[in-house]
Amino acid sequence: MGIDPGPFSLRELWWMSEAIEFRDKTEWNRISALMALLCNINRDPKRTKSFSPADFNPYMQKQAARQNVIEVKDSQSKALFKEAFEGRK
Repeated sequence: MGIDPGPFSLRELWWMSEAIEFRDKTEWNRISALMALLCNINRDPKRTKSFSPADFNPYMQKQAARQNVIEVKDSQSKALFKEAFEGRK
């Protein structure tokens, strides 16, 4: 953030980082809307599809399709997966 963190508490530093992230998202919303507008003005409607602001905003990128998903059907395998990913309690 470019400031000395010494006089601030951890909570205040957290709030500052959240405010910066919020500002970044707000600026990307505004800029991506302008980029979509410019692209739609200059595009050939017969050759290309229309653009939306989500096409240019990195915070709104579509989630990639999940590949190599393993489906577990029997209860013993489910228990093993649960133990592996949740840990022992």
